[in-house]
Amino acid sequence: MNRINERLLLKVEKYMLDNYMFQEGDKIVLGVSGGADSMSLLDIMLNFLEKYKLSLYVVHVNHGIRGLEADEDEQFVKDECDKYKVPCYTFKYDVEEYARDNKISSEEAGRELRYLSFRQIKDKVGASKIAVAHTSNDSAETILFNIIRGTGLTGIKGIMPVNGDIIRPILCMTCSEVYEYVEQGNLSYRTDITNFEEEYTRNKIRLNVLPYMEKNINSKVIEHIINLGELVRYTEDFMDRYAENIYSRVVLKKAFAESDEYLIDANLLKVEDPIIQQKVIRKVLYELIGRLKDITKVHIDSIIQLTDSQVGKKIELPYGVVCEKNYDYLSLYFSACKYKSFDDMGDLLYEEVQIGKEYYIDSIRKFISFELINYTPDMEIPKNDYTKWFDYDRIDGNLVLRTRKIGDVIKTREVGGTKKLKDLMIDMKIYRGMRDGIPVVAVDSNVLWLVGYRSSEGYKVSETTNRVLQMRVYSARDN
Repeated sequence: MNRINERLLLKVEKYMLDNYMFQEGDKIVLGVSGGADSMSLLDIMLNFLEKYKLSLYVVHVNHGIRGLEADEDEQFVKDECDKYKVPCYTFKYDVEEYARDNKISSEEAGRELRYLSFRQIKDKVGASKIAVAHTSNDSAETILFNIIRGTGLTGIKGIMPVNGDIIRPILCMTCSEVYEYVEQGNLSYRTDITNFEEEYTRNKIRLNVLPYMEKNINSKVIEHIINLGELVRYTEDFMDRYAENIYSRVVLKKAFAESDEYLIDANLLKVEDPIIQQKVIRKVLYELIGRLKDITKVHIDSIIQLTDSQVGKKIELPYGVVCEKNYDYLSLYFSACKYKSFDDMGDLLYEEVQIGKEYYIDSIRKFISFELINYTPDMEIPKNDYTKWFDYDRIDGNLVLRTRKIGDVIKTREVGGTKKLKDLMIDMKIYRGMRDGIPVVAVDSNVLWLVGYRSSEGYKVSETTNRVLQMRVYSARDN
């Protein structure tokens, strides 16, 4: 082995180990196009094969764009794999047709089909990783491309060394180092002429912008761009962890039959730094929609501005999503799924309570139980929102577990002081989209417990109490 290859092998090995890309004995799928970068990746991984007891599987995807030349690339990869006795799987697609059918660019279509093929073989052979041959030049191009078209911090992170099951072992190598490696190692490779066509913005950056910057501005421009990307990545990772903590505090998800609704506590959100507000909202939108394409900074800023708007103000977002201000909350939902009623969800609408039984309430995804306890004055009355005690002997009539209904009242003071349940909910600023999903325990129209919110003062445990009716709400794992 020559000195240059040894130096680059050690560089890649350290990079892979530093980024925890593999474990000894791993099965790894390699994406190999036949170009200089992917043939370098194949050769490098073959050098680690015995040392780390790896199993390698090559996947080549023929995009069906370059005709005979693409078929020759495919045969070349097969022949190289035969030479090294590495299993090779090939796929051929009509990428242009796939792009038209799915209304995406040819570039996006090619990427989707490549990773679809990689994962198909990964599942087939039981591999744990997929290795692709991006270099530091590719990452620098990505960063510049994102800056040019407009991006937030995420777009400046560049290409990640590890992203789930995807690893990029030669991301630490520049394009120049790749060519050094193939030349000194006398490796064969194929050249894709489309890489030299200036139709695509990325190719313009690769062929014109970066070379000009290296030659006329700073020869270490790629290194500096990559260092910036790493710095942004570390900063982003820290902010993401912080935003995740804030998200868990300020966001409530309501699950419905057809879709979900997300409630954001506007008062808690707006005291956070603007960048954290943006991250929380982006996460909500991603959770709701499943993608962030077409969601721009303008949309995010509009949602943030809504935190100080009047109740009922709403804005429309891409994909039919609506954001509405409701008291202290922002509500995000698909417009076609607005305010599903309790019975629309197939939930419990009316059930006469039997002591000793538990009931599952779909709208809050929890159980509620009813238990009779012999009371003595030395017992400590629970002080939390999810366990309530009532003087059982003061309950006159049949207990019913249901949703709210017109005419419901609740006693807010021990002597006198009843209030309409609707007015209580308004006073408590319970967002109206939630009101029909909150379970109520009542006798006729007299509410004992608006579950999780307020219990009646008319059935309080006292020194004269003999029997306590305990109502408790819990998830299955808490019981």
